[in-house]
Amino acid sequence: MQWRWRGWTPDFYRSTYHELVHLYPRLAAGGILIIDDYGAFQGARIATDLYIAEHRLPLFLSRIDASVRLAVKPGYEATTAPGSRRSPPP
Repeated sequence: MQWRWRGWTPDFYRSTYHELVHLYPRLAAGGILIIDDYGAFQGARIATDLYIAEHRLPLFLSRIDASVRLAVKPGYEATTAPGSRRSPPP
């Protein structure tokens, strides 16, 4: 099973790291990762930063508010939305 969206609310280092280890690999490419408490709890921030560094993930954590960060898992190629028009190739 893969997810397109995944968010959780861990407050501590251990639970944050555990969830990243077990759930991030199951997040589909292009899926949305939401780290709640990243800016509010040092443990969540340290665990997230460590996991990203250890796995050399090219993630940009976008600040949603003082505590929440959002990232899009790489590897997804956007396609033309249904009903939109695309120019023919040259």
